[in-house]
Formats: sequence, C-alpha cells, structure tokens
Amino acid sequence: MSRNLKRLAFAGSFAACILGAFASTASATYHENYIREVHETPTADYVELQAYAAGQNFVSGKHIVTYDGGGGVLTE
Repeated sequence: MSRNLKRLAFAGSFAACILGAFASTASATYHENYIREVHETPTADYVELQAYAAGQNFVSGKHIVTYDGGGGVLTE
C-alpha cells in the first residue's frame, strides 16, 4: 500500500472516530411505555402505563383503541 493511501485511510478512520464521539443518542417521548393494566368499571375506564425510561411522559393527545372481550367490538 502506498504511503498516501495509508495516510488517507488513517485520516478517514480518525474522522469517523471523532464524529462517532460527538454523535447524540436518539430518544423517544412515549415509545418505551407499556400497558400495565386496563381497568374497566361501570363509571370510568382507564389504562395504567409503565415507562421504562426517563422522560417518557408525553402521552397527551394519544389514544388507545380497545375491543370488548368476546366479539371484537370497538369500544374506543
């Protein structure tokens, strides 16, 4: 391998390492939430969520579609 090609390979790998060091991590606002329990009462229905990561509390405006247990009737 020629000397210039070695320098180019070293510079490329060095640049990749530097860029990798400054890369930020991806984060989600509600994607790591799990449905822990579904409560159905005569007066109100609600869903208990469990978040597995910090900052997973942006669920306003989201909705969950549910179906009844027997016939698959939509109970949104």
